[in-house]
Amino acid sequence: MVRRHWRRVELFERMSELLGARTDRGTHLDRGDDIRAARRRCRDCQYTDDCRNWLDSEALPLPPDICPNRDFFSRCGPRPFDDGNN
Repeated sequence: MVRRHWRRVELFERMSELLGARTDRGTHLDRGDDIRAARRRCRDCQYTDDCRNWLDSEALPLPPDICPNRDFFSRCGPRPFDDGNN
């Protein structure tokens, strides 16, 4: 159980770094509730294997559509994501 938790923390950190997301901004949104909720969504995500595969691939620098933290990372990133669907 503990290993599972830390593997998911690692995915959250890798995704943040890849996207250039300033998660410290999340600590200031809603008195830190935003980043706690984002970490909880990552911890409880059912797409862990897909996320790890995406991070290990040569994918575009956008989180995959399956990412439950896509909006969070967009708010914390250098600019909102534009995947061409807007």
